[in-house]
Amino acid sequence: MIRLEPSDDSDELSSIEITPLVDIVFLLLIFFLLTASFTYPTMRLNLPQSKSAKTAYHRADYIITISRAGLILINNKPSDLKTIGKIPRGSSVLILEDTRGPYGRFVEVLDELRLKGVEKITLATKKK
Repeated sequence: MIRLEPSDDSDELSSIEITPLVDIVFLLLIFFLLTASFTYPTMRLNLPQSKSAKTAYHRADYIITISRAGLILINNKPSDLKTIGKIPRGSSVLILEDTRGPYGRFVEVLDELRLKGVEKITLATKKK
């Protein structure tokens, strides 16, 4: 028969070192915060102000952004007027333009949408 004798180490408490676990948790937290902030690249716009602006929550099929420099983005992807011409008829479109953006570019975008038969067009503004 085998007899086990208690060891002399029984007085010591066994513990788990948590310092490396805390380091890993902080690294994961930093990683998720950084990746979450770069998920939706957008440009900073100064939207025009309007007294008659209404707060509306709707889902647009396409979001067209016109920057101060006249660059066009469709759903946050660089585009041009030819790409706008490929938007299907019956789609809903939300247009965001910087206050200091070129008015001519806005008219070109709006004209291209109307020529292709897109009628559900919303302009984004800020409430005054």
